Amino acid sequence: MSGMISVKLLEKLVFHDTILVLYPPWTVPTYLLKLVLFDFKKEIFILSTDVFATKPLWYALNEDTQKMGISTYKSGLIRAELKDCKKLLPNTTLIYDLNYMVLMEEKRVFTFNFRQEKVFYDDWCKAFINSIKKRVDNNNYPVFVCLSSGYDSGAICCALNSIGKQYYTYTIIAKENTKTIKARVKRNNSFCKEYKIIDFTKAEFKQLNN
Repeated sequence: MSGMISVKLLEKLVFHDTILVLYPPWTVPTYLLKLVLFDFKKEIFILSTDVFATKPLWYALNEDTQKMGISTYKSGLIRAELKDCKKLLPNTTLIYDLNYMVLMEEKRVFTFNFRQEKVFYDDWCKAFINSIKKRVDNNNYPVFVCLSSGYDSGAICCALNSIGKQYYTYTIIAKENTKTIKARVKRNNSFCKEYKIIDFTKAEFKQLNN
């Protein structure tokens, strides 16, 4: 979701049969989006990220020059010669006074409950596999994993194997544990269509960085 939209359109905005935003009163959804809203009647503007700031949002408010900039990338603000560029933190909504660019209120998009009541990981494993499935189902391009000897890529491959999704893996050895990599390649054999293990020399790696 990008660009500017009217409040009237925002009130009717529907995504996958779910009302994302209703303003006013308004709530910011937990979907992967960022929101910038200017309310000229109330003389405020609102900046908000999604829960994990998957979609970045950079902003600069220069009171001395009375200029502001909002961009997906910091580079856009720098090209506009704006100073004090800041990246909005995850799960954060800021409400500013439009006339004086003063922060009026800070909110959280979603309040997490960190109270631990479960003594097993079954539900987490189900949620993780569903999360991977959501991201690879009905995709237009082949799936690949940058396979290392760490936990993250290993867990992703386990999930892909669990749901029977075909994928490719690529590994740059560097400081990876080669024994672990080979064991994972063997375990992934059923659903990994192809794997590549690349071992650069120091000279080759240095040349790539130049």
